[in-house]
Formats: sequence, structure tokens, C-alpha cells
Amino acid sequence: MPTDMTRLLGLIWYDRAGPADACADVRRLMTRQLSSTRLASGFPPPVTVAAKSGTLPGVHMEAGVVRYPDGHRYALAVFATARDLHARPADLDETIGRVAHAAVQTIGEGHGDAGPSSS
Repeated sequence: MPTDMTRLLGLIWYDRAGPADACADVRRLMTRQLSSTRLASGFPPPVTVAAKSGTLPGVHMEAGVVRYPDGHRYALAVFATARDLHARPADLDETIGRVAHAAVQTIGEGHGDAGPSSS
């Protein structure tokens, strides 16, 4: 499912998921994400995050686009599951940010630099 989410984000960001104005509305709404404890927790300013989160019993997820000041951006989707339904939600949320940041760093290294790659 994370792959499907990042594919959808790509379609939205390139105005291919529907009419361009509808895609722009979705992007604008995602920049208004209230929570900064998931993806955004892994990317301090001036990096910006446009995201949408979701939660089910034992599952925390967030999908979004991380944009660096130089214009490089990544579509990310992280799903975190808890083995213990009584696990602290904050621990799962922070894990999402750490995993997202590590993924961007790993992908950036694969492109011959320490930062993210353009998409």
C-alpha cells in the first residue's frame, strides 16, 4: 500500500490524478496538515511537508511530499504497526518521521549526493 500511496501522490503533484484545479486543491489542503509529529518530525525547517495522516487500531500512517528549499522533493508513505495495541502513539509517530528521513537520505546517497534527488 505505501507504493500505491506514493504513486497517487505523484499523480496529484503532476496534475494527472484528475483536473489540474482539483489536484492543486489537494496539494493546498495537504500543506495545511495540523500534525507535525509524523513525517514532519523528521524534517526540520526550512524543509516543508504536505501530508495526510491516518490511524487505525495498531496502525499509524502518513503519506506526503517533502520539499527541500532547493526544490528537491520526495513522495513518501510510511505505515507503522504496533505489536502492542497499548503502545504509546507518540512513539509510533516519531518512528514515522525517523524512517522517512532515513529513506530520503538513503535515496539521496544513491544519486551521488548527500541530499534528496529531484523528482
